Amino acid sequence: MSAALPPVPYVTPEHTLAEAKAAAEAVLAENYSASDGPWEVTKTKYEEIPFVYNKVNNISKEKVPVYVTRADYVIDGTPEEVFNTFWLLTAKWKVGTVSSVETLESTKTTQTLYEAHKTLSAATAKRDLVYQSQVDRSSDGSIFVTSVSTTHPSKPNQDNYERSHLVYSGFKIIPNGEKSSVQWVFCFDFKGWIHAKWTQAEFSKVALRLRRIGTNLIKGPSKPSPAAAPAPAPAPAPVSAPPAGSCCSAPGGDGRFCSNCGEMRSAEVRKVF
Repeated sequence: MSAALPPVPYVTPEHTLAEAKAAAEAVLAENYSASDGPWEVTKTKYEEIPFVYNKVNNISKEKVPVYVTRADYVIDGTPEEVFNTFWLLTAKWKVGTVSSVETLESTKTTQTLYEAHKTLSAATAKRDLVYQSQVDRSSDGSIFVTSVSTTHPSKPNQDNYERSHLVYSGFKIIPNGEKSSVQWVFCFDFKGWIHAKWTQAEFSKVALRLRRIGTNLIKGPSKPSPAAAPAPAPAPAPVSAPPAGSCCSAPGGDGRFCSNCGEMRSAEVRKVF
């Protein structure tokens, strides 16, 4: 009999960036393929990412399960190319229910974004989201992007919107030869009441977003071709033999006199030497 699974917390965590990164890294380290573990498999419609894995992260105050989803994908690009594409696309993409994205703050290593979401159904409220992301690079060439909900003075809560909560997101890019292995864990609390089908639909959207990064990869400049090898030096012109009957043609001496007999060479022979 398998051991009982640990209970999940009945509260949605409020993480800092450092706490969100630690939570994402802990989830990535789990054995998500274990048959007796908490992870379940969800089939997608994408050939490149046929499955995603999900488990309950916590129970929200509305008593709705909040899931974390993991997707894996090998992308034909360098870690920097994958990161640049991810960084730019998240600031503008409209995937699934996202209707608009606004960049509130941005540097080379951090950004804060605002997302407005479409209404999922007549019975649910509109939703929006404010979250921040941070980039960390390792000496082995891997790149880790942590994202988590935050607040921003320019985007207070709106009466006609339910403010969703990004519990944590960890986007890890690992060098894999000339390609990159990408691992993405994404934990999202819709907040408020929501039908279970919309929660489950979010599983496949993680695969969809990851797939779009691969299909829209922003390639960097091509590596310069190796320098062409210098052309071989032309072979020296063959030395013509001296005319028959002339003095010895062996090289030597100062060119005017034969090294064998000491006699002065003829004019034609001297031309050769």
